[in-house]
Amino acid sequence: MRIVNCMFSKKLGGIEQVFLDYHYSLQKRGHEVLSICHTKSPLRKTNKDFLAINNFSKWDIFAKFKLLKIIRGFKPDLIITHGSRPTVLNKFVAKKLNIPLVAVAHNYWSKELISCNYLFTITHHLKDYYSNLGFQTNNIFVIHNMIEVLENLSIKKANSQFIVGAIGRFVPKKGFEVLIKAISLIKDKIPELKVVIGGEGELHANLIALAKNFKIEKIIEFPGWVKDKSEFYSNLDLFVLPSHHEPFGIVILEAMNYNIPVISTNDVGPIEIIKDKENGLLVPIEDEKSLAKAILDLYNNFELRQKLVNNAKINLKENFSYNIIAERIENSLKEILTRAKENDK
Repeated sequence: MRIVNCMFSKKLGGIEQVFLDYHYSLQKRGHEVLSICHTKSPLRKTNKDFLAINNFSKWDIFAKFKLLKIIRGFKPDLIITHGSRPTVLNKFVAKKLNIPLVAVAHNYWSKELISCNYLFTITHHLKDYYSNLGFQTNNIFVIHNMIEVLENLSIKKANSQFIVGAIGRFVPKKGFEVLIKAISLIKDKIPELKVVIGGEGELHANLIALAKNFKIEKIIEFPGWVKDKSEFYSNLDLFVLPSHHEPFGIVILEAMNYNIPVISTNDVGPIEIIKDKENGLLVPIEDEKSLAKAILDLYNNFELRQKLVNNAKINLKENFSYNIIAERIENSLKEILTRAKENDK
């Protein structure tokens, strides 16, 4: 298949990682993929074969015709989009070229996605959400996010220092203030406790101030945006996702991939990855006491940490690996193309 993969975000995060995963996983399966990003996307620095289109909004008429010219020359079978802007802009292109438009629904914000032909949702909960908005249910495919599973990694042995990590954008929905409050409750119960919160964002100064307010600034580090995830995860004993709202939680897959036990809030995304007490721990949202207890429980139980790590790796291989998800994407796209041909008869 010849596939256009399009995203116009100008930052780095979960959606951007999925955009990359679609490109490389489909290429590995022998498909020709043209990935298009924004001229200001940081992804251009490390992915020289990506094409870049400048655009000012989802109503940018000049961007529409630029896309049409480029995509028409590539002669794709279909277009995959990530986000509302590329979906709206490419709706024009797909209609002109009479090819299917498939939008990947990463969250609950983009009602513009309803206007496309088919939807890939990253969870079953998102499928139900868009179905309830009126999108035809049999045109929605659940495609979880993926991870390239690392093999032969040893489980980190217990040592004197216990390092708890978290990563993400410093925005309200990520709930990092709950993690800081939880740490303040158990700081005297875990000798040599250290916390590393990687990321950047609008709440950076607030989080630093909160750590100082609880007098735990000496054990919490804010290293900024994490450039080397391998180094970040490899140093951890425990990973925490304290989000108030998390449509999926790709960082859960990343931590599990490095054999790090995971604690997450029990929001709609994480509960499709984690089975409580089997391959991770789930705690209520905005509940620092429950989070503190979960951290302390895992600190005191190395055998449980090993169990969670082993089961999590099995879960990754069976349900979230590149091969598994890429095959699911491929099969779904083939079904979409078959339907499109039948509709054209």
